[in-house]
Amino acid sequence: MVTTSRRVPLLGAAILLFLCPALCALDPPPLKGPVNDLAYIMSTAEREELTRVLLDLDSRTDAQIGVLTIPSLEGDDIESFSIRTAEAWQLGNKGTDLGALLVVALQEREVRIEAGYGAEGTLTDAKCGLIIRNIIAPAFRSGKYGAGITEACRVIGGVLTGDAAPEELGQDETGPSGAGFLTGLFFFIEFCIILLLINPFGWRRPFFSFLFPFLFASRGRGSGRFSGGSGFGGGFGGSFGGSSFHGGGGGFGGGGASGRW
Repeated sequence: MVTTSRRVPLLGAAILLFLCPALCALDPPPLKGPVNDLAYIMSTAEREELTRVLLDLDSRTDAQIGVLTIPSLEGDDIESFSIRTAEAWQLGNKGTDLGALLVVALQEREVRIEAGYGAEGTLTDAKCGLIIRNIIAPAFRSGKYGAGITEACRVIGGVLTGDAAPEELGQDETGPSGAGFLTGLFFFIEFCIILLLINPFGWRRPFFSFLFPFLFASRGRGSGRFSGGSGFGGGFGGSFGGSSFHGGGGGFGGGGASGRW
């Protein structure tokens, strides 16, 4: 039986365990422009160039991208910190919610892309994962932090505005490749031909008149650019604009992806 004198320390320990996540939680820093390099992993020239690009994107479209690098999460987890920051900064315009946030935690070697409500349909979790694995992680492992962040923002902006080509995201090594798809298609057609030879009267022309238009109608799909949008993905051109950068009231619901390098 636990006595009253023992209950007090146990109750205190339980309260501390309950409050520990809140005590470890980092406060989001104030938004001081599109590029907030608090870990100082980008050169001055890289910060200025990316700032120009993101201000231009903000002035021409409904999309907004914010970048935050921090020295350490200090015990916090990147998903919680990222969504709190996104909610505090309110990137994207209210109603369209085409906001995106890129967070880099240097000490933990963790990175996360947070997508606003309106961006989740185009900047999907899968695409965020591809950008992290194929663009950010390789550059970071080579010590090219500024280049990785800049290229990731360029592709994110292209996805949000519909100007990014699918190949810019890179190939997902865990997914099916184009060669694998063609091989599977070849064996499927071969299987149909074998069935026709085995039972020529059971597989008549109506079947193939349905099958082949379906197969050939898929040619060309997935090889074009995402529909619509302006020319953000076309380069780093555009005027600086000089306008102040602040959130437009965009909302976030936790869409995005995390990764390490």
